[in-house]
Amino acid sequence: AKAPSSPTMVKPGSFHSRAPNPPSATSSWAPERSGTAASFPSDSHVYSLAQVGTQARQGAGGALRIWRLISDLGVAGRSVHEQRRLTVLNRTLFFGAIASFAYVFLYLYAGSTAAALINAVFISTYSVCLWLNHRGYVRVSRHVTLTGANLHMFALSTFVLGHASGVHRWYWMFIVLVFLVFTRQEKLWSYLYAALSILLFTGIEHGYIDHNLEPVISSEIQEVISVVSTLLTLSIITAIVDLFDRHTEEAEQALQREHDRSESLLRNMLPTCIAARLKGDGNEPIADHFADVTVLFADIAGFTSLSQRLDPGDVVAMLNEVFSQFDELAEKYGLEKIKTIGDAYMVAGNLPNPLD
Repeated sequence: AKAPSSPTMVKPGSFHSRAPNPPSATSSWAPERSGTAASFPSDSHVYSLAQVGTQARQGAGGALRIWRLISDLGVAGRSVHEQRRLTVLNRTLFFGAIASFAYVFLYLYAGSTAAALINAVFISTYSVCLWLNHRGYVRVSRHVTLTGANLHMFALSTFVLGHASGVHRWYWMFIVLVFLVFTRQEKLWSYLYAALSILLFTGIEHGYIDHNLEPVISSEIQEVISVVSTLLTLSIITAIVDLFDRHTEEAEQALQREHDRSESLLRNMLPTCIAARLKGDGNEPIADHFADVTVLFADIAGFTSLSQRLDPGDVVAMLNEVFSQFDELAEKYGLEKIKTIGDAYMVAGNLPNPLD
């Protein structure tokens, strides 16, 4: 901020209507001292650790939002089973595009323009597959992804980089991936693509598929690419399996919560022994005879006029409090709640299990 050219004199006990300009977001500011304005460069920036931490969190939050956006491409309106498999496919395509992009620079550094161009082509392919998932063409995307990935590694290993580069180890990931992205109705495709990847890997690994071409990169660079390929492949396999396992565990936990909820509702409506008989064989008629039972039917005196004076929320709260106390008494004395209707509460004793 630009300081005034001369100091501003303020009498003691008085207020000055003009204050110095406040600090801006792009400059540093300090008050005048002894009538001399302190000068700072106009483009200087002063950040505290808290500001740096806030910016880092904002950046991480933005990256996480992008990651979730990519993961959820095309999942809307699909079953939980399909959503889980599509999420794995989306994230694998994203991993594949990022890894291929990194390899482009590695190949250019190694002097292999052909390998860099091949990777650039398949970066576009994987990006198109993400777009297909977004548009709902998931089946097409699966086939394009797996066919393209197999051709990608075959072209690099056979025609450009050679067997020693180790890029054919990406077939390990393809063999795992096919069983995580295809549904049960498409298991035949899983086995076909897995067989294709196994055959190509075996042929390249043991020299059955070899065009005897001189590699365009040195043996030292081949070794580097081989190590990088092994590390990346195993890391992505680990991440994919962990992701699928986590999604499976979340689905199982959600299923268990729904099961517990339904069990709680069933026990609330029916005696435990009756609920067990219904779950055991729903076709079995349940008709038991009890020679001696006690039935209590109770309601709240003056409830109609009371409900007219109270708000609906207060009426429900009152009934909940009363019936909750009735439930506690019924459980304490071994009685069985039959039903509640409005303000009425019906309970029976000596059934379905006789009391002492």
